[in-house]
This record gives sequence, structure tokens and C-alpha cells, in this order.
Amino acid sequence: MSARAARRDEARYASRQHTCGAAPRAWIRCDQHQACRHSLGRPRANHYIITKYEDGQHNIGFHSDKAKDIDPESLITVVKTGSHGRPFELCFPGQEKSPFFSRVLAPGTAVIMTVKANLLTKHGVPVVEESGPSGSIVFRTIKTLVPLDKASKELRKRARDE
Repeated sequence: MSARAARRDEARYASRQHTCGAAPRAWIRCDQHQACRHSLGRPRANHYIITKYEDGQHNIGFHSDKAKDIDPESLITVVKTGSHGRPFELCFPGQEKSPFFSRVLAPGTAVIMTVKANLLTKHGVPVVEESGPSGSIVFRTIKTLVPLDKASKELRKRARDE
């Protein structure tokens, strides 16, 4: 097996098409996602990121999620939301011009990766000529939990400093 094939094997990504079409129904999937994590012996998600793309010009370039505070046993799950599918691409670092995975993912589709897969690859949502509203919800487990009152205080301080 080539080194590239071995890395690809280690960086397994699972994509599963669900039938929920509207963003609010994606929240129903949260319980199923937590049950899946539990059945795999993975920690419960405690950190969520919501991204909204207004149109085809809104995008996020290739990147790997910073793993500094992500629990090493966490699954990183992206559930696509909105009323339009968008391309989702995966590549190895330095190979951004030739992703090994590039597909339009419909709303409700989940992409699940391990922290190791995240570190071995990059992912992104490219610019497209035409698209309506779309987005995603990311589920993961982080190690450091900040109490709400402390986070609110920090956000107010940052707003004053701007």
C-alpha cells in the first residue's frame, strides 16, 4: 500500500445522507449524533459551531480545525443545513488544487471525522457561481469548559476593546 493510500485509510471520512431538508429539522439529528458517539465509545459533544453561507460567494478555504483544545477521542461532525447543497472538499496538505473528495452535499448530510483525520487533511467549502442559503452545524468535544458568566464577561470586555 502506498503512503498516500495509507494516509487516506487512516483519514477515514464517513458521509451519510439523511432525509431532513430544512435547517430546523437538523436539530433532531443532535440526539442521533449523541447516541452514535455513545455507541462508539466517544465522548459527548459539548461544543457547537454554526456557520451560515448567504450565497455562493460565502465560503471557507481549506483548513484543519485547531486540535489544541479538542478532546483526542472526539468525533468532529459537520451536518449541512439550509435550503441548498454546497460543495464540500477534502485534500491532503499541499494538495489544495487537487482534492481527493469534492461533492455537493445536500442539507442533512453529515460528514464525520476523527481528530487524527482532521490533522492529516484539510477541508473547505469553495466559492460557487450560484447558490442559495446554506450552512452547517459542527459538533465536537473540547477539553476546556468556560462558565457562561465568565464567557459573557470576556465577550463584553472584547467588545469594549474594539
